[in-house]
Amino acid sequence: MPAKSAQKQNEPLYAALKSLGLTEGEATLYILSLEIGPHPISQVAEKMGISRPNIYKLIKALEDRGLAALPKGGKLKRFSVFSPSLVSELLKKKEKERAEIQSGFTSTLPDLLTKYQRGDLPSSARIYQGRGQYLSALFALPEEAKDSIDFFGSADYFLDLIDRDDQKEYIAERRKRGLKSRILSLPGPNANRMAETDQEEMRETRILIGLDPFKTSFHFSADKIIFWQPENLLAIRIEDDLIVSMMKSMYEYLWANATRPETSNLK
Repeated sequence: MPAKSAQKQNEPLYAALKSLGLTEGEATLYILSLEIGPHPISQVAEKMGISRPNIYKLIKALEDRGLAALPKGGKLKRFSVFSPSLVSELLKKKEKERAEIQSGFTSTLPDLLTKYQRGDLPSSARIYQGRGQYLSALFALPEEAKDSIDFFGSADYFLDLIDRDDQKEYIAERRKRGLKSRILSLPGPNANRMAETDQEEMRETRILIGLDPFKTSFHFSADKIIFWQPENLLAIRIEDDLIVSMMKSMYEYLWANATRPETSNLK
């Protein structure tokens, strides 16, 4: 079977081998050898369409990866690769290592972001549209925050669009990372409900009375702010020190003039 034909008929295996870092030639040789079984190296080189010196280089590369071994002794050396079950084991090992790296990196991300200096880089803005992106923007908050995550706006409109399971998952992730939260909300039942569990959920909720009702809201943490527009499931994330500084100043003023739900005379 020609090498390219064997590769085409085994695309999942080829993709797996490539994900392990094999070159095209290494992956093709592994698949070809798997298809044809033990063969003299000269015939394998012929089917691959390459010279004997180059086939030995590929065999050595597979040996270094633990997927084959150079034949021992004999005038007619036959080459074959190890079982595909080994490929599965290597994939699992790589996935475990990747998960450990991801976990370690994610745990240090807040500290890395505090060290990050934008310098002359322009401010950035990103738009999230639709439920999936809306939620991804929300769940990115605890990954990047260092100390706290603050909210201002209509808690009713914001939470009405998020399933209870997603709310619980978000709170659990925030608590796991030791991140406190302040909720500065317009009057409404969701704000009252949240205040009842403030202590166990590492949160403080206050109500701001006297403003005309509106549906939008925002979260901010570190040097980022996310504006939420619930009717269109639209989120706008801005990274700009001056804008965030301005919104924080406004937030602190409003927070100081807000009250706890039980003292806000809400009906």
